[in-house]
Amino acid sequence: LALARGLPVGDLRLLFTTPEDSSVQLQLPPTFDSMYHMYQKLSKLVGYISTSAGRGLDPDTVLQSIEAFGQDFGQWLKVAGGEKASLTAAALRRRRPVAREVSAEFGAFVGYSAIRFAAQLRTAQQEPPRRGGGLAGLSFEVDPVHAAVARHLIDAAGLAGAGEVWLGLLQDTVPLLDERGGCQCLAFSFFDQRGTTFHEDLALLQRLALVAAPTMLVADNVNKPGAPEFLWHLSHTHRFATEIWSMGEFASASVEDWQSLSLG
Repeated sequence: LALARGLPVGDLRLLFTTPEDSSVQLQLPPTFDSMYHMYQKLSKLVGYISTSAGRGLDPDTVLQSIEAFGQDFGQWLKVAGGEKASLTAAALRRRRPVAREVSAEFGAFVGYSAIRFAAQLRTAQQEPPRRGGGLAGLSFEVDPVHAAVARHLIDAAGLAGAGEVWLGLLQDTVPLLDERGGCQCLAFSFFDQRGTTFHEDLALLQRLALVAAPTMLVADNVNKPGAPEFLWHLSHTHRFATEIWSMGEFASASVEDWQSLSLG
């Protein structure tokens, strides 16, 4: 295996390789080559947006550049643009954070939605948000390269004081919300990570008593790739009133996807 060949011999190597006659099937992490190919594509996105610097970069310019790149050059770049952006913006208007509350995105990727949310919240206040105040826009990301790209683009959009990207596993970073905003500080959440863990991530937020009342929870890609356990949970709980919207995937209008909006 390519990844294992680069590891030292001994116990560490055994974590990634198994004897041919072993009945144990280990799930290997992505190879360096496959991740390097994705990171190369992300570098092209950063370079493309940097060419807009002559016009001056602001939130709208950065967002439009990301959308243009996704439509013209990077069909692999899946962001919540188009109809999805309109729906999430409307949801944030319905439940905007106030006082010590925060908004949080789970799965920053390149920072597209983080820029949208931070710009919308700052515009609503008409002044830079206070650190730790109601307009703090947080994004959680587990991939360090994705986090670096998101932070760079948020800064390029002039929103470094309005949006932050926290790097790490959710079980490690989410508890920091309690230190930042206290109990029931999470007014708006956007789930855009791995759909098969949406229900687990929501359970973590509820177990830590971070979810405000009321709260707005928006989840993307609940049809494709899908989040069946999450949708089942929402439909069997009395707390949330849930709407499911069908729409075309950004830059792939023929591909149907759903977004869920839950208020409760």
